[in-house]
This record gives sequence, C-alpha cells and structure tokens, in this order.
Amino acid sequence: MRPHGIASAPLDVLRTSSDASTYTVPSTPAATLPAAVPSTALAPAHAVQAAACAVPLLGASALALARVLASRTQLELRVVGSDAATSTLLFTFPAPVVPHVGLWDDAGSSDLHVLAVTSAGYVYRLCIPVACLVRSSLLPPHWAHEHRLEHLADQGAAAAAATVHMVDAGLLLVACIDGTLVRVQQPYVQGRGFDGAWREALLSPASFSLRRLFARSPAAELAAAPTHALAIASHVRESDTALAFTVCRDRKLRVWNVATDALVRTVALPTGAGTVSEGPLLDAAAAPHVALFYPDDGVYSLYVLVYVPGTNACLAAYGVELEDSSSWSGGVGEVALVWTRLCDAHAQAPDTELRDMQVVPDAAAGAAAGRVWLLWHTGGAPLLQTTLVTGLRAAPSGAAPLVLSSDEPWTCMAPYAPYTPLHGPELEAALAEHAVPHAALFLPRLCEPGRFSRTTLHAALAQEGIDTPVHERTLPALASRIAARLEPSSEAWLRFTRRVEQLDRAERWPLRLCLVGGDPWVVSRHALGAVHATPPGVWLAALAQRLAAAASHPDRPGARRAGEAASAEYAGVVNALARQSLPAYEPVRAGGARLLQCATLAAEALGALGARAPRLVDAALERRASVRDVAQVPPAVRARCAHLVREMGADAFVREAERLVALGDDGATAPTGLAATTAVSVAALLSTRLQALRALLVLVGLVSEVPALAAVRTRAWKAWRDVRARHVLATASSDHAGAALLVHDALGAQVPLDSDVRTLCAALLPRAPSAVLACLSTWDDAASRWLCAQAAARLGRAHAAWDGWAAAAADVISPMQPADGVLWALLPAALSPAQAPATRRFYYWREAAASVEAAVDVAYRCYAQALQALEDGADVPESDAREVWTQAVRAQLALHMYEAASASVLAMPFEELRMASLTALVTALCEASEVGTLLRLDLLEWQPHVERTLSFQARHAAPLAHPPYFHVLYAYHMSRGDYKSAAASMYQHAHRLRALATSDEAAAREGAVRQAQSFLAAINALSLLPPAHAWFADAPAEAAADGAPAGPAAPPPARALRGVVTQYLPRRTPSLAVVQLADVRREYHALLLRLELMRTYPELAHPSTPWRAEDAMHLFVVNDDFDAAWAAAQQLSLPLDSVVDVLAQKCMALERAHRARVAAQPRAAAGDAVAGALVAQRWDDEEAAEPDAAFLQRSARAVSWPGRAHERAWRYLLLHLDMAAPADALRYRRIVAERLVAADAWDLAPAAFAAWFHTHAPDVLLRVWMRAGALEAALRLSLDVLASRAPPVCVPYTLMDSVLAAAERAPDLAPRASELRDALRARGAARAPPAARTAAVGGL
Repeated sequence: MRPHGIASAPLDVLRTSSDASTYTVPSTPAATLPAAVPSTALAPAHAVQAAACAVPLLGASALALARVLASRTQLELRVVGSDAATSTLLFTFPAPVVPHVGLWDDAGSSDLHVLAVTSAGYVYRLCIPVACLVRSSLLPPHWAHEHRLEHLADQGAAAAAATVHMVDAGLLLVACIDGTLVRVQQPYVQGRGFDGAWREALLSPASFSLRRLFARSPAAELAAAPTHALAIASHVRESDTALAFTVCRDRKLRVWNVATDALVRTVALPTGAGTVSEGPLLDAAAAPHVALFYPDDGVYSLYVLVYVPGTNACLAAYGVELEDSSSWSGGVGEVALVWTRLCDAHAQAPDTELRDMQVVPDAAAGAAAGRVWLLWHTGGAPLLQTTLVTGLRAAPSGAAPLVLSSDEPWTCMAPYAPYTPLHGPELEAALAEHAVPHAALFLPRLCEPGRFSRTTLHAALAQEGIDTPVHERTLPALASRIAARLEPSSEAWLRFTRRVEQLDRAERWPLRLCLVGGDPWVVSRHALGAVHATPPGVWLAALAQRLAAAASHPDRPGARRAGEAASAEYAGVVNALARQSLPAYEPVRAGGARLLQCATLAAEALGALGARAPRLVDAALERRASVRDVAQVPPAVRARCAHLVREMGADAFVREAERLVALGDDGATAPTGLAATTAVSVAALLSTRLQALRALLVLVGLVSEVPALAAVRTRAWKAWRDVRARHVLATASSDHAGAALLVHDALGAQVPLDSDVRTLCAALLPRAPSAVLACLSTWDDAASRWLCAQAAARLGRAHAAWDGWAAAAADVISPMQPADGVLWALLPAALSPAQAPATRRFYYWREAAASVEAAVDVAYRCYAQALQALEDGADVPESDAREVWTQAVRAQLALHMYEAASASVLAMPFEELRMASLTALVTALCEASEVGTLLRLDLLEWQPHVERTLSFQARHAAPLAHPPYFHVLYAYHMSRGDYKSAAASMYQHAHRLRALATSDEAAAREGAVRQAQSFLAAINALSLLPPAHAWFADAPAEAAADGAPAGPAAPPPARALRGVVTQYLPRRTPSLAVVQLADVRREYHALLLRLELMRTYPELAHPSTPWRAEDAMHLFVVNDDFDAAWAAAQQLSLPLDSVVDVLAQKCMALERAHRARVAAQPRAAAGDAVAGALVAQRWDDEEAAEPDAAFLQRSARAVSWPGRAHERAWRYLLLHLDMAAPADALRYRRIVAERLVAADAWDLAPAAFAAWFHTHAPDVLLRVWMRAGALEAALRLSLDVLASRAPPVCVPYTLMDSVLAAAERAPDLAPRASELRDALRARGAARAPPAARTAAVGGL
C-alpha cells in the first residue's frame, strides 16, 4: 500500500456555526443524577465518546458527529464536510451518558436519530431534522423521547450499564457489569417512524433463577463479573437471525441469538501466537475489540475479527457458518479460528491503546480479502495501521491453531506536523537570538494557522487564571490577550507552551474510526483527521530526514531503531514496486538504494548548517548565490559528498540528483471531503518538499566539480521557488472565523491545488493579500508583478502598488512582448492581446486605478495614464471614456489640484460631462473655502454656468450651512463688477436668515446680527452704483420660488387642486418687486432697532412675536427714550404724532406739578436767601423724582441743561418741534396745541409756543380753539390778529366770520363779538376803496 499520513484539523476550523443552540432533554425527576467531574487535563469542549454517520443529503462527504463532552451530560451534534455551513446543537441530559451513543440518518424522513443511555437507567431517542441544522431553526415539538430501563432500575448498582452497543436505530444492547446484556428494542411503524413501545429482554450466561437465589456481597456487586462484555459486534441481515458477538473479561468469545436471547457458542480466545489457553481476566483499560466482515470466499458465511490485548497482542479471525435454521441457535454452525497475526511492535509500548478497529473489503486484493484498520493512541498522538486479512482457512481436525499472515506488512500512518518546532535545537537557537523571549518568539508559533485550536488556547488561558470574554475568543483576540497577560519571561512562556501542548494532545486523543466512502476518518476529542496519500518525493524526503537524524546520534538505541525502521520501510516499498508498477514511484524503483543514500546525505548536509539552515539557504537562493558563500559546511560533510561522487561516479550522481529533483517537483495532493484536513496535508507535504529541495540544493552546491550539475541546479532552483511560494500560501492564515489555513478557503472556492502558482495566488488574493505578496515578492515576471501590485493595493500600500503596475505595464502594453498565457488569464477581462497598445494601456491603468481608489494620489496618476492613452488614440466606448474623465476630475478635486481640474474640464470632449464636472469643481472650491481660486479661474464662456451653480446652491442650501454659498455668490458678483446681483444675493440671504426659527435668545440675536450684516453688505454694494441705478428686482415673499424661504409675513401656500387634472396647467409667472437702496436701509435700520430692543424685551427674539417698524418707536416712548424714538422715526420715515402727543402730556404734567408745588409753598422772607435755596433744591429733587421727568435723564442732550424739569421738558419739546421738517412741524405743533386746549392747559404752555402760532399759523390755532369750543379764546386771538398792524400770515375772513357767528350765538360773548365786528369793519374799511367803504360798513 502506498504511504499515507493523517491530516488532523480542530473542529473550530470546520464550516460549522461557532455559536451552539442549547437544548435541555426533557426527563422525569427520577432520571436525574449529578454530572461527572471532568478531568483537569480536558477542556470543557473535549469529547469523551463520539458517534458518526454519513448524511448524503448534505453532500457526499457530509458526516454527522455526535460527541459526548467532558461533563458526560452534554451531547454536541454537528455536521462536518458539508458544502453549506450548518449550526451546532448542544443537548443537556439529566444524568451522565453511558458509552456509547448511537447516530443514524433516516433517509425517509431526513432526520438524524440519536440514541443514548444514561447512568440513571434511562434510554433517550432524539429526532433531529437535518433542516434544523442547515437553517439554524428551532427543533419541532416532541423531538425527545425517554424510556426507563426496568432491569437497570431494579438491579441497581449490580446491573449498572457499562457500555452500549447500538445495533441499529431501533435496537441496542446494554452491557452491564454483572455480565448480563439488556436487549432494548423499539419497533418501526410505517409512516410514523419509531413510535412503538419499548421492549426489554435479558441475555445472560447464567439462568435468572440461580442469580436471584445466590446473594452477592456489596463489594461483589460493584466489581465486574467475568462474563462482563467488553466488546460487542452484531450481525443483522434480513435473511439471517440477528446475532451478537461479545468478548468478555474471561477471554471468551460468546455468540448470542438476539431473537431468542440465548447463548449459542462460547469460544476461548488465543493468548497470542495462536495459543488458545486460559489466561488472566481482561481489563477494561486494555479493552478488546471485535468486528465482522464478509469476504466472498465461499467458505464461511462471515468472519469475526477479534483484537486480543495482552503481552502478545494479536488479531484473531474466526469463520462462522450459518445455516437456514429457526432453532434456538439461530442457525449458527461451526465457529473456527482461521487466521491470527501478532500486532506490530507499536502495540507493545506501555502508552499505546487500541481505540477502534474496522474491517472493510479490499477490492484490489480480491474478493476473499479484507483490510483491517487499527486506530491506536500512542505517544500522545493517533496512529493508524492497516494490513490485509487474506489466506483465511481453518486448521485440520485435531491440529493446533494456525498462525497465518498476509504478505503485506503493517502500514503505519502518523499525523502530519508541518509546524515550527516548540522544542529542540531550533527553539534553543531562537531563544539565544532573542534577548527578551516573549511575544515576538512564541506567539507566531502558538498561533500558527491550523496548529492549536481556539478551544485549546482558551482552556490554557483559563488554567493560567486568565479569563477570556466570549466575544474575544477569536484567534487574533486570543493572541492579543496572551501577549498582554503572560509574564515577559522565558519560564512563563515555556510553562504556557507546555500547557497548550498537553491540552492539544488531549484534544487529538482518538475516539472513533469512521469509514466514509472507504476512506478512514479519525474522530478525536476535538479534532477530525483524514488519511491522505503521501507523494513519493515527500515520503522519500521524510525517510531521508529520519535516517539523517539517526545518523547524527549513532550511540542512541532509539536512533538506531528509527534508522533501521526507515531503511526497512524503504526496502519494503522497493520490493513491492518490483511486483507492482506505479508510475509515480518509478524514480524510486530505478534509483534503489543509491537514491536513498543521496537523499540522506543531502538531509545531513542541510542539518549540518544548524538551526538557522532554512533561513540561510532561502536567503542565498533568493539572490541566486551559492550556499557555500553563505554558510560554512563542516569539512566532514564535504568529504562525504566528495566520496559519494567518487564512489557512484559523476554520471550516476547526476542521474540520482535528477531523480531527486523530479520527485521534489511532483507533490500534488488530491483533496478529500474535508477542506480543512486537506489544507493541513498540503501544508505538511509542501514543508517536507521544501526541506528536501533545500537539502538537494545544498548537496548540489557542495559538488562543484561536476559541470553537468548546472542544469540540475537550475531545475532544482525553479522547483524550490515554486514549492516555496506554494508553502507560503499553504501556511498562511485565512480570514475564516476559525483561522484555518489559507488552502482551506481555496478548496472552498473550488481552486485546483495543482494550478500554476500565480493562478493560485490570483484566486487567493481577496482572502490573503499579504500571503500573495510574500509568495511572489521575488518573482520577476509580469504576472507576478501584477499580482504583487494588486496585493499591495489591497493592503493599502498604494505607492508600492504603483511601482508594481509600472513595472508590469511594459509587458502588457508593448506590442513586441510575447503573449504570456498566465498573465492574460490573470488580467481583467477588459484587457485583450488583440487590442491596440493605446487601448490596452487605457484599460490597464483604469483597472489599476479602480484598485487604489482610497489612495487618491496614486489613483490620479493611474487615471492620468489612461487619459494619455485616450489622447494617443485609444479606441474605447464612450461610457468608459466618460468614466475615466469623471474619475480623473474627482481625483484632482480631492487632491486640491483646482487649476488642473479646470483645465481638465475645459478639455473634456463631452458637453454634458463638462457641465457636471464644472458644477463639481465649483462646489469643491466652495467647500474647501477656496473662493479666491474660484474667482481667479478663467473658465471662458462657461462663466454663466458658474453663476447658475452658485445661485442654485445658495437657493437650496441652508443659510447658515458651510460653505456659505450666498457669501461666495456675493464675492463672485463683486469681483465681476455686478453690484446689483451682489446686493440682491445678500438681500436674499438676509431674508433667508429671517426665516430661521429659533427660541434661543442667544441664537436669535446671533441670527439677527448676521441678517444685519447681510443687509449692510447689500447697502454697500448698492452704494457703489449711481442713485438712479441703485436698485434690483426681487421676487416678493408670496411669489418666491420653491425652496426659497418666505419671510415671516408670507401668506400660506395656495390650496392644491382637487380632482383629476387632464391638461397641463402652467404655473403663474411670479411677479417681481423693485428693491431700492432706501428699502434696504429701512429694513436694515428696523433690524438694528429690534436688536437694540431685545436687551429690554427678550421676547422679541422669539420668531412668533409680532413685529412692525412702528413698534420700535412706541417701545422707545414707553421706555422714556424719546431720543431713540425721534431717531427711529427719522430712520424709518415714520410720523411722530403719537410721540409729540405723549411728550406734550409729560410737559403739561410737569408744569402742573411745578405750579402746584409753588402754590403750596409759603413765601419765604425777603432776606432769607438760605431758605430760598433750600426750597429750590427741594423742588429740584421732587421734580427729578417725577415719573414724567424720567425721559430727561435718558436724553443725552437734555440731561445737561440747566433749569427745572418742566422748563427743560418744554425746551426739549420745542427743540424737536423746531428740528422737524417744515412739512411736519405745523402738524406736530397743532397736535400739541390740541392736547393743551383739550386739557384746558393752554396757560401752561410757554409763551414762545403761543407766539409761534401768532406769528406763523394763527388760522391753525383758531381752528383748534373752534373745534375745542373755546370761543372766547378764539375771539381774543382774532382780535389780536386784527390788532396787529402787519400779521405775518393772512387769516381768512371766512374763518373770522365763523368765529363771529359762533360768538353771537353765545349771550355771554356778545360784547366781545361786537368788538370783533367793529374791528373787522374797521379793517375792511381801511383796505376797501373809498367808493366802496360806505357800502361795506353798511353791510356789517
């Protein structure tokens, strides 16, 4: 049989869910027992027993695993080897589970059936739909069934269940320590499954009555009986009676009729070497095994293969004849020993235990042969052995039993271990190089992909007292916690390493051997292993390394035995090749012993370089330098090389070297159903191949006197480079949650492992770019440079990626380069060798730029190359050209290359794209606050588009957002001398700010300040224009466009039309309003007044507070700030009628108070000046305290005037009346006069006030008196006017006639009326002509 090895992978890296759904198995209270205390050497996730079955529904290699964990009350169910990820289920039983559990796949219902027996004497059936594992859904109702085993419950500890043998999904045999077998059966009901009642029966060598009659001591009850069955196998066929074969402690093989519960045969087992005799009782610690197989030899119906432990452990095969009989014997005829064979020497070691045994037919050896598989646990690791069981025949009658064997020797399959050593000279050399040996040395070895599982590392941390949260149990998180929490000393790290290795050995402890499709799988406590064929080159290299290691220690017996075993294995394979031709092993057959001799010497030469040999050799080979120039090879090794060449001859040595190169270059591994185990196998085989090629190159380098070795050296170097690259990929970690080897993901992506290295790197590039970069960093072909550039781009090393692309560009673009099939297969589909160079250049750099979009500077350089290709005539679709132009401009904007971006925009051949890019340019300049650059750019005839862009952004952006588009628009218009548009933009900005509603006083004040600044900017812009042109058109609030905020006085929007519109209704064109400079100033001053009043009235900051311009003047009056009221009226062009009226009332009140004070004060003595001064001072204080005099204190002008308060008040009023415009002064004085007359306080007014009316407007005063009904005062005024010789203003006679007529109707005013009449006659006579005087006087 060809050499094989075991590739084992932890369950953490298999494609199953990391989170398990937990279920508690429903049970009765009597079925509860305390859980067993797990061993400290086991992790909680380690299993103590397991069962497996194939699940064809999920794939040809899908395997369901039922594992009983270390607590023995928890059973884990998962599916491995499936194409789809499946969930993990965890079931908690009420009592510890007895070995062993059963697992079957029901193809009819697509359910998995789990059978388990607990130590409390209960059997459980779990029906798990496969769909629940695939979809991670909840289990259906009634998924668990419980049955109480009456025999176990009645007998108690005497009948405690030791082991359980699962015959099928409805039948199981429970082996009790008292020697009885309990048959438990549940019938299968068609259409309902296993829904019938459980039935029990006892199978016992002794009768039931005798066992009950003879009592046993309590100690005897707890001890296992000699008839206690240690191993059970069953024969169940439709045409035969169901039989059970048990191997008991008394070294007897017993045959049972399961149908009749009767013991049929009892056969004594051999003690070794074919001797059958009574021997010591077997111990459960060295349990026997029994298996059945059915070779088609026509002699016996079936064969029973028994492993008999002991000092001379052996295998014994019994032939069993079956007859067609329904008697109590079940048709069992002769049971004869037909074959025995001593076990290999590995079975004699004290730490060796057989864990499982399987026998299967071997079609290659013939129908009469079977192949036996033995799963051992030896030296802390699993070991798989196999051989053929052939030549089965019984001994002649009366003769001694036969000791027969097949011609095929034992084939041993050990686990692969492709990992950096944690012990030995290499670690010691590394410790010597590191001054502080902690994380930098140990972490890469502990966290080597596929070496230790997360479960092992987590358990080791827990034993160190370091707690790990659940979310940090990934491999990177565990590595970080290990580095952070362990002490920085070599002792701490070595102790932790030993702890991890101990847990790893416990994790890889084998439990079961499963045959899936004829291939053995090893189920360990927390790992799963598969058998992989070992290529001849790897096998030869491993033998050479074993021989070289043995040769370095000739004085050690163990080393000598290892060397002898390796030589014997090689000789056995060479002899087998002489009988059977295998093309892959042809170099081994042809080379013979010389080939092994050369390979061993090469391994010795490499080992002589010390622990640093791999690094030294790789460093020399990367530079194509000779090994002799790098490392000092011991003279003894040199002498042996020279002697070997002389002994063999130069030609023979060259031939053997060529064979070694051919073997080292051929190491393809066929993937199995488990990608994780295949990944471990590939990594191990490549590691051995790489070591063999290093050794061969060292050997060839030492033999420099043979010129023919130059070609061999070149071939070996190419093979080394290829294998080293594959080894880097195979030992790299993937991004899978389980941190598996990278090849694990490669197999999941259906990538052939025998592909070209560059093709393999291309497939693995998305998963592990760092591994690809390390793999191809020394390769100098265009495909490798392209892949390295792509890997650097994925790692964020954009500049390194640019260098790689630039180096590979010549081979891709140049039309003179020969077509490289691998290169063009790796390049994107847009590139083709049939394209023109310019077109290839365009697509090459476009694809390169797409890989480094995050690094804008490198992406722009790539896009610039693509644009240059367009200029050179690249024939590409318009959509591709548009994409490159767009990305190039975007990169320029991101790099703040605004001048270059504007040049690119102007050079674009696509009008629509130019407009869009110009919009992006303007927006980017505004967002970067590069307004000066925007104003400096010369965009020729596309300047209107810039203005439209700024206007659009200003209209649709928030007024306080960044960038401030209104300010940018204002600066743009000002720079171009368009002052009207600049003013309009800031005016609109001010109105947009007004629309911002906020209840915060500080924010409202700040918004008002910004609004005032915008108004002021608009005023400044309009002030630069001639007065006749200081205006602009603006849409009023009620006609504002959509998106433009209306002012607070804007009416609500019109109601939407209801019904179905059958014809397009055009919108009404909004009207425009002309806004002049005075309008802007008015709004500006009104806003300033509101800001000033906010200090006194904070509620004005709220947007819902109603506000008019007149309100400012009224609020100033209320606050006795008449200066501000006068100023506000002038700024806002408001009438002062109410202000004058209020001021007149205050003056009258102050005058009346003063006169009342004077009247109430007694007259002081004529000479008492001091008393007079005190009285005057008191009057001043009292007048100052008057509420109506407060406005005098707030007036900057009146506060410094001398005199009493009433005097200053009248003076203040008269001053402002004089300052009023001529058109308004008369109206204001009339208002004051009306207030005085209405209050009957005309005598309170100063004489100057009355004199002004006599001088300037007596008719106005007359009308005031007339309307107030004061006829007497009107008569007096009329008489005074007539008495004056030259009145300044002409009073209409009709007005005097009205006064006279009203006075005549009043009896008490008759004398004065007569006087007025006479005065009017006299005035009229004086002005009339002489002829008319008499008539006029007569008329009066």
